[in-house]
This record gives sequence, structure tokens and C-alpha cells, in this order.
Amino acid sequence: MPVIIFDMDETLYDERTYVREGLRAVATCMQRKWKIPRDTAFRLMNREIRQNGRGKAFDVVLTRWNVLSKKNIRTCLSSYRSHVPKLRLYPDAARALRRLKKYPLYVVTDGTVRVQRRKALALGLDAKVKKVLATWSLGKDKSKPSPFCFKLIARWERVMPTEVVYVSDDPHKDFINLKPLGFRTVRI
Repeated sequence: MPVIIFDMDETLYDERTYVREGLRAVATCMQRKWKIPRDTAFRLMNREIRQNGRGKAFDVVLTRWNVLSKKNIRTCLSSYRSHVPKLRLYPDAARALRRLKKYPLYVVTDGTVRVQRRKALALGLDAKVKKVLATWSLGKDKSKPSPFCFKLIARWERVMPTEVVYVSDDPHKDFINLKPLGFRTVRI
């Protein structure tokens, strides 16, 4: 019986939902701590992310209100990472998890362990898969494209890599080290 492993972010749900909710939590924090209008902060962070990525979204707002400091960035980051997300599986992902429930199902995900755990809980994955494996809980060197977690799951299930199917959205990061080992991959 094949083992099926899913990526989480962008494969099972729309990660933009998590980001938007996180930015709303940060905007609320900014209003409470530094009297920065919440709607303005949210709009500025969203614009920065669209134009340049996530790297400096907090900095832009904090600089504009002249409260930029490492401590304040850490406060924003903590607010972002600790918010309790309301997430939903993509309809196709929910259907696939239901249809494939007779197989051993796993999720392998990179990122801050607490954050990934909150996402998995919000998506109800604990009831749908055998295990959600946050790679960083084993060490950042075990994150994708490392095949470590996939080999580990194959060992737990006592199967060869050719009996493992990995479903993900990023062929470069997610598949590059798996395909040469015989793991099957499905890009969505």
C-alpha cells in the first residue's frame, strides 16, 4: 500500500490567508502599542509584501511612525507568529484527504514549529493524517529539500521510496532530492 505525503503551505490551503490574518494581528498590535492606525498599518504592510515580499513589511510601518527598533520588530514578529489562524483546506485537498484516508497519510512542512503546528490544528489535519511532521523540529538541516523526513516516514511505514508519493506545489525545493532516490512526486 503506498504512503502519501503532502506539503502543507500552498498545497493543502492558501497560505495568503494565514499571512493576511497575521498582518491583521500585527496591525492590531501596532495600534495598541504605538497608536498606529490599524487599517493604515495593514494596508502598508500588504503593499510592501506585494511589491517586495515579506522581509521588511513591519519595518515600513514602524519607520513611517518613527518607532523602528529591533525590539519593536520582535514584538511584531511575535504577534504574527502567535496569532491563532482560521484556515480552510482547499476544496480539492479536503476531497483528496477524504478519498485517500485508507492509505497512510502524512504532512511534511517547513517553518517555525509553533507556527506550523497552529496551521495544522486550524486545518484539522491531526484527524485526517497519521502525523504532521514539522521538519524544523528535527533541525533546520532536515528541512526540504533534505530527504531526511521522507526516508524517516518510509522507515516508519516499512516501505521503499518507490512506494511513497509526495504531493506538493514546488518542484525545485520539494522534489529535487527525492526523485533521484525513487520517491514519486505529484506537483499541483
